[in-house]
Amino acid sequence: MRISNLIPIQLFERTGVVSLSYLQSVTRRLVLGIEGTAQVGQAVNSSLAFVGKYSTDDAIFNGNVSMNGNVQLSYFQKVHFEITYSPDG
Repeated sequence: MRISNLIPIQLFERTGVVSLSYLQSVTRRLVLGIEGTAQVGQAVNSSLAFVGKYSTDDAIFNGNVSMNGNVQLSYFQKVHFEITYSPDG
């Protein structure tokens, strides 16, 4: 569980962001899960997304598909044992 933007004065104003994630390893390389986010302010905005991660010895592929149709894909390549590279497009 991740809670963001909550400081004492905001608690009285009832603002902030709360995220809940559940991830489960399906195999040694594949992780699947679900993530829900709620942003509280003048209105309450929420989202639900299905997430996945596939890892190889030298790369990581991430995916996120939200209920409102947004799709986010990421790719990370290991260049050195301490350095990863991710193209930005």
